[in-house]
Amino acid sequence: MSTRSFLLRDVKLRHLRLLVAIDDARQLSKVARLLHITQPSVSKALAEAESSAGAPLFDRTPKGLLPTALGAVIIRSARDVLAELERAAAAVEQLRRGRLSTLALGALPGAALGVLAPALTLLRQREPSVALQVSEAPTDELLSRLVAGRLDVVLGARFRRALPEGVTVHPLYVDPLVIAAAPTHPVARPGSVPWAELAASPWILTPPTNPLRLSFERALRERGLPLPVEVIDSSMMDLSLRMVAAGEALTLSPRRQALYLQGQGLWRIVADEYAQAIGLTLDVGLFTPAGATTAGFGSLLACLQQVLADADGAAAQAPVLRGP
Repeated sequence: MSTRSFLLRDVKLRHLRLLVAIDDARQLSKVARLLHITQPSVSKALAEAESSAGAPLFDRTPKGLLPTALGAVIIRSARDVLAELERAAAAVEQLRRGRLSTLALGALPGAALGVLAPALTLLRQREPSVALQVSEAPTDELLSRLVAGRLDVVLGARFRRALPEGVTVHPLYVDPLVIAAAPTHPVARPGSVPWAELAASPWILTPPTNPLRLSFERALRERGLPLPVEVIDSSMMDLSLRMVAAGEALTLSPRRQALYLQGQGLWRIVADEYAQAIGLTLDVGLFTPAGATTAGFGSLLACLQQVLADADGAAAQAPVLRGP
């Protein structure tokens, strides 16, 4: 049997759960305990899956069972399939509890801070029959899920003019990018901060291939400013938040997010003259399948617009450290 036939015709859910469990546990004895079956049953099921796939899915090593290249591809897809089934089960459960529809929403990291969270609170008050499912990832990844039908709507930032085929954007706001540090960081002081001092400080930024990072570095080069010397590449919002708040790094942040964290006493917007000179912005909007919106979308859009309008007044009053 070919791998293609195995995946398209003969694969079973127990195979998928088994492969994911082996990838997590690495040892058959642990997998047996995890799945509540005997170790010989695990060995037999793995042999069956590998025979059906027509190739080994794991290498037997001193460190345990490690996926082969083929195994890694199948396991990645198995995780997606199982996650979709869990989503479907959750939706069915919500229906049984009286929820009449489900809204699967993807959000750009950081969007929940000060914008999405209060909007969802309003949405739950206005549309109690809508069950919410929220996930977080970079916009490009979220748009791929949207096109595949795995998300109903995406709150993201538009870095490229062209949109994926079959996607419509509903603009929400333009968010300038600012530089943020901990209130206790040496650069968070009154007066002008030389760019050389900022560039010499550690930074945490999106990975080098991210459109935001590419735009930032291009803008610095165009203005003759040196790039940061020490950079941690990360797409993890929580890590960035914690490292900046701890005074361990500077970062480039959407202004709304930075203002929210500044209001919490965690971050401070600094060197705003440089951010204004660089002039980078995020075009934030809601992305939906072209010509189609799901239940709750209109209310979500209205709730976001209300939260943004309410926040604009407070944001205008927030203090920012500027040069002379």
